[in-house]
Amino acid sequence: LTADYLGSYESDGTITGAVWEASDISGFTPHNDEDLQEETIDVDVNVSNNAGWNLVGLPAGVEDASQLSVYPNSIGGTLNSYDATYVIVDNLVPGEGYWLRFEEAGNTTITGAPISSLTLSLTAGWNLISGISTLGNIDDPAEIIASGAIYGYDNSYSEANTIEPGKGYWINALADGDITISSGGAAKTIAAFTDRTVKANKL
Repeated sequence: LTADYLGSYESDGTITGAVWEASDISGFTPHNDEDLQEETIDVDVNVSNNAGWNLVGLPAGVEDASQLSVYPNSIGGTLNSYDATYVIVDNLVPGEGYWLRFEEAGNTTITGAPISSLTLSLTAGWNLISGISTLGNIDDPAEIIASGAIYGYDNSYSEANTIEPGKGYWINALADGDITISSGGAAKTIAAFTDRTVKANKL
């Protein structure tokens, strides 16, 4: 609305003699919250597998996280999670690792919302984890991961330095705690040894 005429201010702050008329707002387009949200571009993550058992994960946010939707070439009913013992499950969860069996070697393209960072809660002992949508490094601020205790599987176990998207990994924690997997920052390094007996009393 615009004022066609503005009169004088009264002592109480009102305006006298103002005649208001509607202005032309035909060129104005209102925006809702959805218009203001940044559009998320899906990523395509290619995950290779061998014939037989593989360690896998879910590297992107998908609408249907069921086993055969994510890995259609896998054998149904063979998705195993680990929590002190193996459990057959139906759906995959980002950050968790799984054993999954395939009849033949091949590749799977998983399309979904990108995952750039994950914070995982580990329990003391062996944990089965997976990573993000790109190569990931582990941030272990509390230094709970045992030295040399991150293993991937490619028909045999091998020590891992980075976390590949779509792959699962065994990781050994010395205590309960959280780690973060992200694409930025340095990979996990082993802290220098600190000799705490230097100032100790000696017999």
